[in-house]
Amino acid sequence: MLTLLAQGPRFYSASFRKLIQLEKRGYTVLTGVTASDGAREWAITEAGCIALLTYTTSEASLPAMPDIQTQEQKA
Repeated sequence: MLTLLAQGPRFYSASFRKLIQLEKRGYTVLTGVTASDGAREWAITEAGCIALLTYTTSEASLPAMPDIQTQEQKA
């Protein structure tokens, strides 16, 4: 979700719970723009950008999982 918002503000349903949860954490914010169908525009905050950057950076630095094979697969 934050990845999409990092590309620019987007419209979502007013009842989209994931965005409301992210807003409570300070990662997203309503821009104040509402579409004719009631969808509201959301944008990522600076805290959201930092969280996204931290997540993608830490995920990229994790070592690759070893290829574990069972005894049957090895035979």
